[in-house]
Amino acid sequence: MFNKPRILFVDDDENLLKGLKRSLMSQRKEWEMDFCHEPLNALKVVGRFHYDVIVTDLRMPGMTGVELLQRVCLLSPNTARIILSGHV
Repeated sequence: MFNKPRILFVDDDENLLKGLKRSLMSQRKEWEMDFCHEPLNALKVVGRFHYDVIVTDLRMPGMTGVELLQRVCLLSPNTARIILSGHV
């Protein structure tokens, strides 16, 4: 038995996260997924659990996606870090 990849999605827009969660439901047999709408809470979660991938929005209040991923790099350097943004 293999461990499913664990992915954390971070975005300050709770409705977007809910939609993402719904659209990815078909992947729940393949991936362990968590969703966080506050970057500081995401850091706490990363401190408690191992994530293979973190996907975050670029622009969030209080901490940008870049800042979040820089901190994640220090906490969990082997975690793949991705920014997903609708901003040009």
